[in-house]
Amino acid sequence: MPPKKLPDQRTRVRRLKTPEVSELTGIPQSTLRWWRHEDRGPESYVLEGSVVYDEDKVLAWVDAQKAASVRGGVR
Repeated sequence: MPPKKLPDQRTRVRRLKTPEVSELTGIPQSTLRWWRHEDRGPESYVLEGSVVYDEDKVLAWVDAQKAASVRGGVR
C-alpha cells in the first residue's frame, strides 16, 4: 500500500470572498472592488468565477499597511 500523501500546503489556505474581507478589515466592499479595478489593495484572484482573497495574504497586507504608516510610540 503506498504511503498517504500529506495535503498540499495550498489546500490549507482559507479563501475569503469580498464580504468576508470587508468584515475582517473594516474596508467597505465597494472600496475593495474599486481597489481591485485599480490594481490596489490586498492580492486577489478569480477562482471558479468568484473573486477570492487568501486570508494569509490579506493579513500580511494589513500588517504592511500598518508598518508603512505607524507613527509615535516609544523610541
